[in-house]
Amino acid sequence: MTRSHDPTLYTALIPATTIMFSDLITVLEQDPSLSETRRRDMISGLRRVAKAIHHAPQDVPCHGRWLQPRLSKVAPAALRISQKGWQNVVSDARSAMAHVGIVERRQNRLSDLSPAWQTLWSSLLASDRSKSLQPALCRFVHFLSNRGIDPDEVSADHAAIYKDALLHNEISKSPDTAQRAAMTSWNTAARSVPNWPRVELPIENRQRRFSLPV
Repeated sequence: MTRSHDPTLYTALIPATTIMFSDLITVLEQDPSLSETRRRDMISGLRRVAKAIHHAPQDVPCHGRWLQPRLSKVAPAALRISQKGWQNVVSDARSAMAHVGIVERRQNRLSDLSPAWQTLWSSLLASDRSKSLQPALCRFVHFLSNRGIDPDEVSADHAAIYKDALLHNEISKSPDTAQRAAMTSWNTAARSVPNWPRVELPIENRQRRFSLPV
C-alpha cells in the first residue's frame, strides 16, 4: 500500500493554536508600529528560514521546539550564505516572534539588570575571565534578574527552570548545549570571579542512559 504524504503530520504534536509563519507575516504587514526597514527584515527572516528548512511559510509553526531541531541542521554554506549572515536571518525571524510575544525579547544591556546584578555583572566584565564567561552566562544572568532572583538566592532549582525557559524560547541553538554552557560558566565564575556567589550549579550529563529489559 502506498502512503500519501500528509503535511499536517509535521505539526501534529504542537498545540493547535500555534500560528504559522504566514500568519505572523500578515500581522507584521499590518503593524503600523514597525518601520518599513524593520518590517522588511523580519518578514525576510521568516521567509528565508522557511525556505532553508524546505517548507512554505504556511507550513512552519512559530514554535521553538519544532524549529530548533530543524534549524540546527541547516548548513549556511549550502545556502551560499556566511555563518554570520545566517545568524542574522535567524535573529530577524526570532525578532518577529518576539515582537508579538511568542518568545521573549533578548536582553543584554547592563541597564536591563537589577542593581544587585549590575554590580555583580560589572565585576565579571572587569575580570580577566570576561571574554570566556560572558557569552554563555549573559542570558542566564538576565533570566535570573528578570525573575527577581538576587545573586545570593541562586540555587539548583533555577538551573532547571532556566532549561525550561530555553526549551520555550530557543529556536535555533540546542537548549541542552546552551544550558550546560551557562552552568559551566557560572561554576567557573564562582571559583574565579571576586564576589560571585560561591554556589555550584548542576551540569547535566551528556551521556544518554539506556535500561535493558529484565
